[in-house]
Amino acid sequence: ANIADPQGKAQHIAYWNLPYAPLRESLPFLKKVRADLPRITEPVFIAHSRNDEVAAPAGSQAIYQHVSSAEKELFWAERSNHVLLMDYDSDEIIASLIVFEERHR
Repeated sequence: ANIADPQGKAQHIAYWNLPYAPLRESLPFLKKVRADLPRITEPVFIAHSRNDEVAAPAGSQAIYQHVSSAEKELFWAERSNHVLLMDYDSDEIIASLIVFEERHR
């Protein structure tokens, strides 16, 4: 698992091998999602790690830039890897998400 925190890694359950067929079949869907991002107008909270070894930060930046939401936040985790809620920054991410959600009820 791509988790920096040893405690989080010990608790994480993951595939031994990445199932590539579903990923490959998702490509047309992902293209549609990217094209539809400007249609999103609801508040959006995005969390991503600068140290993510699986998903490039550019993906989160693209989502942030292309959604039409007036209220949007991009949270950068500084100490975590890919599985954010099982890693070092999880408490800060959850707290930030709760504050964001409370502001937009």
